[in-house]
Amino acid sequence: MVEIQVPKEYGYVLFSVTVNAFIYSAIVASGRVMKARKELDVLYPNLYATPGHHKNADAFNRVQRGHQALFEQLPFLQLSSLVGGLAYPLANAAGFNVFLLGSYLYQIGYEDADYIVHVTGPFIPPNTDPTALHVDQLSNCYTKTLEACERMGIRSVAFSCVSTGLFNFPSPLASSVAVQAVEGWLSKNPGSIDLVVFDVFTDEDEEAYSRFLPSPSPGAPDGAPLAGERLAAEWLNSAGHVLVVAGAGMSGYAPASNRNVYVDPGAFALNYPGMAGKGYRTAYEAMGLAFDDSVAYEDKWKFWAAHYNNLRYEWGPNEGYGYLKALAGGKDAFVLTSNVDGCFERAGWDGERIFTPQGDCGFMQCAKGCREDAVWDARGAMRE
Repeated sequence: MVEIQVPKEYGYVLFSVTVNAFIYSAIVASGRVMKARKELDVLYPNLYATPGHHKNADAFNRVQRGHQALFEQLPFLQLSSLVGGLAYPLANAAGFNVFLLGSYLYQIGYEDADYIVHVTGPFIPPNTDPTALHVDQLSNCYTKTLEACERMGIRSVAFSCVSTGLFNFPSPLASSVAVQAVEGWLSKNPGSIDLVVFDVFTDEDEEAYSRFLPSPSPGAPDGAPLAGERLAAEWLNSAGHVLVVAGAGMSGYAPASNRNVYVDPGAFALNYPGMAGKGYRTAYEAMGLAFDDSVAYEDKWKFWAAHYNNLRYEWGPNEGYGYLKALAGGKDAFVLTSNVDGCFERAGWDGERIFTPQGDCGFMQCAKGCREDAVWDARGAMRE
């Protein structure tokens, strides 16, 4: 018989995933859609307004799409919070409410954006190579986006590195597919698009694209601040308070090549040869290690201890943390981050002005509610 112990703080989880979720989804988010329907004259039962048949289609569809994105993710977050809350109720309750806040900002961003083109790139299963079908699917992500831009009269577009990262498409091949697809489409449709930007995330991505685009394309920005950048600088300079919101990608880049364990298989193998020998190529892939029954429990903890010790103590913050601190310019700043590596505080940010809803890997606590003060420094245990 399995016994499940419900911690006394579990009520925070239940309140968050029911009451707070209902208030936001049914009142705030849905209210924005109903307001848009009234103001833009989009009648039920149409979920979206049809472009070409409704003069306010683009404006309404941006509101509706931001709203629908919430419902695509909400059930999974509710379920994971309900389950995870049995072990870490406060962290899961806080994390769920941060998700609701992020969803609100996400919806506002959708409403304000001129255009957002959605593509879903191919997923490559771990430890496998892309097939011809995967290559064709990735190429279509770029060409279909350009076709959509042409239909909507969009003259410039920025592409992210579609399907790289967690979707496991190798960056060198992905960049080649992207450049060939875009150049091929532009050659067949001259004058349709004025500017295409490939927005890269890692040094590996930049190096891969540089092999195919050795110099800026004609008409590309010359390095002068763009209008959006100037506006952001004006806002920042005039702000009395600054809220910095940062996710795990903030620490994803490391200046030393042997530390890019999340994206570089060579760096991962150098630091964690045991895990590389078990078929794992990057720390991204190892995020699901807890559910891999082929790896011994002791080996999992060896990796976790070594990895968290590196993240929290051995590897310092990258220069991005210093850049952010300089941008804040001594203003009254507060940091909200999902990072657990303490990099903000180690980079000189005030620890009293940092909120980490997912905790800090420098500390350990009982998995079950033994004592409220059962939290201790984990560094000794990691090194052992």
